[in-house]
Amino acid sequence: MPTLPRLFRLLEDDWSRAGRGRDATAALARWTERHPVLGAFPNPSAVVECCHSRDGHASVLVAAVLAEAGSDPWAARTVLQAVLPGIAAVARRASCYVGGERPVWQSGDELHQEVVIIALDRIHALADTAPGYPCRAVVDGTWQRVRHHAASVRRALATRADVDAGDDAVASADRSGLEELGLAVIEAVNGGTLGTLDAGLVYSCHVAGYRVAELAPASGRTARSLWRRRRRAEKLLVARERADD
Repeated sequence: MPTLPRLFRLLEDDWSRAGRGRDATAALARWTERHPVLGAFPNPSAVVECCHSRDGHASVLVAAVLAEAGSDPWAARTVLQAVLPGIAAVARRASCYVGGERPVWQSGDELHQEVVIIALDRIHALADTAPGYPCRAVVDGTWQRVRHHAASVRRALATRADVDAGDDAVASADRSGLEELGLAVIEAVNGGTLGTLDAGLVYSCHVAGYRVAELAPASGRTARSLWRRRRRAEKLLVARERADD
């Protein structure tokens, strides 16, 4: 089995403690009231271990926990842990977008954080849909969104390259507002106005459509601190645009 990247190892280490803790166990008791299939397990960690054992019960167990994920962070975390091997495989598959001439992500760490954020978003989106194969729905949905995001960024980078080369065929009036913002963020990073974290925060919220509350868990920061960072980054971005006018 390939060695897990750093972020995934940290998630595993955190889960080894939290998944058996009092809060997690209390959450499982709540879910069991609506999903008796979970009653055979002492804590969410045991549920995940059963899912990883490939004994044929994974879909039923993950579906039960997923049904609670829309309103219970412990449920979302449990589903994430259950599908973590598949999400790690998505990260490996997307490694072709890291670095190079037109990088979507500057480092593997940035990619891994984005993949986890997208996976959590898919878990919340699927919570009320009862997919027949929940693990596959989360993993495949994560890959599709990662690929779409990468393609969008690559198109923006290609457009920026055309502009820098003086290609008159690309007119700013033909670009959407989101494309303009994406290009402005890229230019702010290249010019040193924004760091990659702040740029990624602005891009994720305004272009990729994430909410700050969705980004906070995987970033290791509180939602309030991310709000402050985003507002500061937006002010710097506006000031840079005004200075260029």
